[in-house]
Amino acid sequence: MKIAIEACGIWRGAYNILRELGYEVKLANPKITHDIASGKKMDKVDAKTLADLLRTNYLPEVYIPDDDILQLRDLTRHKANLTRLRVKVQEKIKGYLLRGDINM
Repeated sequence: MKIAIEACGIWRGAYNILRELGYEVKLANPKITHDIASGKKMDKVDAKTLADLLRTNYLPEVYIPDDDILQLRDLTRHKANLTRLRVKVQEKIKGYLLRGDINM
């Protein structure tokens, strides 16, 4: 049996659970699905739209990389977030020092 879900922040967990239960899971592009649904953004409309698109083989699918690639992407995303956090902390330190008339 096939199931369609929209790509969102928690798609990976739902995808893994449904696959373990034996379903064939298709991941849909939420932007294109929303456009097809004529801009009506409601869970009930989304579910019907996803079911109709899956049934007619017009589901706008999103590529799902293998687990190794997903882990590398997670690692890269985590490093980028840590780098942004480091820069924010450095900016805050500089701001406090400038307020105290301490030049670097």
